[in-house]
Amino acid sequence: MYVTNKYLKASISEISNFFRNNTQPPEDMYMNLIMELKVSDLIIPIVFDGENISFPHIEVDDGTKLLPLFTSEEELKKYSEDFDYFSNEIAYYIELVRDYGFDGILIDLGSDEFCIDDVLLKKIPLTRQKESKNPFDAEKLRDIALSEKNESLKRFIQKESNFNKFDELSKLLVDSMVLNSVVSEEDLSGFAHDGVIDRNEANTFTLFTTKSGREHYGTLYTDTDAIVSFHETLKYHYYVQVTNKYTVFNFILANDLDGVIINPGTDDYYVPRQVLLRLLNDDLVNPDLANATRYAFPIK
Repeated sequence: MYVTNKYLKASISEISNFFRNNTQPPEDMYMNLIMELKVSDLIIPIVFDGENISFPHIEVDDGTKLLPLFTSEEELKKYSEDFDYFSNEIAYYIELVRDYGFDGILIDLGSDEFCIDDVLLKKIPLTRQKESKNPFDAEKLRDIALSEKNESLKRFIQKESNFNKFDELSKLLVDSMVLNSVVSEEDLSGFAHDGVIDRNEANTFTLFTTKSGREHYGTLYTDTDAIVSFHETLKYHYYVQVTNKYTVFNFILANDLDGVIINPGTDDYYVPRQVLLRLLNDDLVNPDLANATRYAFPIK
């Protein structure tokens, strides 16, 4: 997907409007900015001389040194077309700021530029990686994917009075082994061995997302029946995965999607982006699911 960081830009714009009116932005706006920064892939201009890479920086009159970053290729080109560049997540840039002794970052220099100092950068909650010596193998993931029912979660989302009860839903999502679907224009059955399709062999399936009006959502499912009832009318081939929630939610947020729909086409429980942002913390990391995005399974 083509990332524009539209939500990060919207958050910056909200705060900037307060500053333009000589008014202090509410604290929750800064919290939203921090959460959006956590899931943003930002572009950095570089100078490459064939052997070494250097990172240009901006030094203002008071001696403050800032690392320039951009929300999109277009924003970088507004500033200059003379640089090579690459993109990375905010954790990488926080390390650069520390290693090079910069005082912060400057987003979209030459456009709607916005400075984020080192103090605010340090408030971004970076997830601590957890490792499992024996993450679930393909066969274990297949058995979970084809047998999981998530009865408690399903009862919750089917009850009308639970609409928008996101605190309770969040607890259920953390505790549930939910599923997602991947799709391919090709029939991948030829890659299936003992009911397992390995991405490293097939290399052609992608996470399924869907539109609802003008908004774009990821999808989650409580069980394979919910997947079949939704996908059987669609034109491409579909397969089930056990959801590595931290990885999948991070992908959805980093690609500017608006949230997720649980059981689209049947229960249609919408979970907005703000809820996913709050959920994206250490509690969502399950090292046993380190291989979950690698394997997909045909639904019998």
